[in-house]
Amino acid sequence: MGATPPAENHIMGREDSSAQRLDLLDDNAFQSNIESRDETKTEVGVELPVPLPPPLPVPGIWGFKIGLPKPDLLVFDFVVNEEIAIKWGLNSRSGDDNNAILGSGKPRLVLHLLCLPAWEMLQAKLDEWQKTVVTEPTLEARAHFIWTLQTPWPPQGSLIIEANKGKNCGKTILPQHLIGISALDITSNVQVGDNTFQLIQLTPMPHCFALHASMTEPQLDMACFSQFVEMQTNQAGPSSIIASTTVEVHPSIL
Repeated sequence: MGATPPAENHIMGREDSSAQRLDLLDDNAFQSNIESRDETKTEVGVELPVPLPPPLPVPGIWGFKIGLPKPDLLVFDFVVNEEIAIKWGLNSRSGDDNNAILGSGKPRLVLHLLCLPAWEMLQAKLDEWQKTVVTEPTLEARAHFIWTLQTPWPPQGSLIIEANKGKNCGKTILPQHLIGISALDITSNVQVGDNTFQLIQLTPMPHCFALHASMTEPQLDMACFSQFVEMQTNQAGPSSIIASTTVEVHPSIL
């Protein structure tokens, strides 16, 4: 570890993608996971391919920012491709597949915005944790540890969050929306393609912020289950539903 805070010009510019700042948390562990580009000869007249967006690990950290010493704007930019969206069931509706009632049968993506301690304190905690790890930590282990470092959000009136402003999934998160919560669930505000999350600092802010990706286990979709029962009742009648239903009771509760 032992990384030093980046120079100010690396933090403040919009050109600094959040994925490219993951090396703040660990230079070696993240560097191989933040860039994926085709190697092409730079000959005159040869058109270079468009660089591929950085891969998004799940579980993992999709972005990291250090608060600024004056009112300003922090911007997280990342791209979710179709493959990732399908793999993790992003933005899927309950009626989109045949397994909706019992869930998709696979884990779902959950994305949170975390508020973390000031860089110096965060770095110290990461260094201390690194010393306790026998082998090189995985991205999942690092993401889990960072989750445990959450701190209260900045004082009321100092931070506004614009999640994909102007898009169908967009939302403005005002200071009052951060009262009484730790991690901010922004999964529903993520779309396939380009995503931009802006943190509008109204005051100087020592905190750090991270986009934390994790996954949930498949769960029963109760809303869809209720619709299924209602549909079956209308088609077959209540008596036939009851007659054809077998209830098994575990011996331990008899």
